[in-house]
Amino acid sequence: MNDVSKLNGIITSLEDQARKVSEFSGLLAAVNDARKEIESSKSILEAASAESRHFLKDSRSQFDSLERRLLTLEKKLEQIAAAQSRTSDQLMSLDILTPQVFSETSKISERLLLERLDKLEVGIDAIKTSQLHQNKKVIRLWLFSTVMLVVVLGRVLNFL
Repeated sequence: MNDVSKLNGIITSLEDQARKVSEFSGLLAAVNDARKEIESSKSILEAASAESRHFLKDSRSQFDSLERRLLTLEKKLEQIAAAQSRTSDQLMSLDILTPQVFSETSKISERLLLERLDKLEVGIDAIKTSQLHQNKKVIRLWLFSTVMLVVVLGRVLNFL
């Protein structure tokens, strides 16, 4: 029986080794599948890395462009602020006419204008009176000269 037990031990040992070989084959197949997936993932990761580098490069260029634009905008805003400050200073230095001042000035101007018009009217009346007096003198002088001319012509005609 010893041989049968040895044979059973050898069979058990061979079955155990066969099971281990089978497990090792399964493990080896799983490792090979994992290695293939790792290789596939590696190429995917390389493509993603290249795409990320390209994206980062584009982003960097866009950020640089944005920074230049922001600097330009900042300079323009500073210019606008300076112009607003100058304009504000100029507005503050202006004498602004309020409605109340305008109304008062208007009334004073109107009163002065009416006074001057009255003085002018008086002056015109004086000139009209003086001119009328002068015209009467001219008419008298003309009448007198016409009468004298008629008298002189009458004597000259009588004399001839």
